Amino acid sequence: MRSYIFVVVFVLIFTSCQDLKTPKKPNPLLSPAKMEAILTDLVVLDAMISVNNFRIDNLQISLPDFIYEKHDIDSANLAKNIEYYNSLYEQNTEIYENVKTNIEKIKQRVEEKRRKIDSTERIKKELNREKDSLNRK
Repeated sequence: MRSYIFVVVFVLIFTSCQDLKTPKKPNPLLSPAKMEAILTDLVVLDAMISVNNFRIDNLQISLPDFIYEKHDIDSANLAKNIEYYNSLYEQNTEIYENVKTNIEKIKQRVEEKRRKIDSTERIKKELNREKDSLNRK
């Protein structure tokens, strides 16, 4: 009985993978570089929402509309392009690796700016302490 179930499951899995159709090439087809830029922006905007959703709500900005307008695309075209690239394993993997690299670069720039701000704030505090100590004398 066990071997029968195994054979049935194996046949079902094997035959279900036979008729995979690759999606049609969307019109217009976005370049891999354009897809990287869009996906990078989507990751950044997702992070913004998770960190400070209240502020974004106050600005009354539609983030999907922002992406569509910035990259001159619509939601249907973006969905078709994502589906198309998902069917191209190697190219899709390269796109997502580049998105990961882009996010790391953005993270490094943000951390560098944060270090500069922290350093500036520390210097200001030290100057204020010195100024206060001089005023007390």
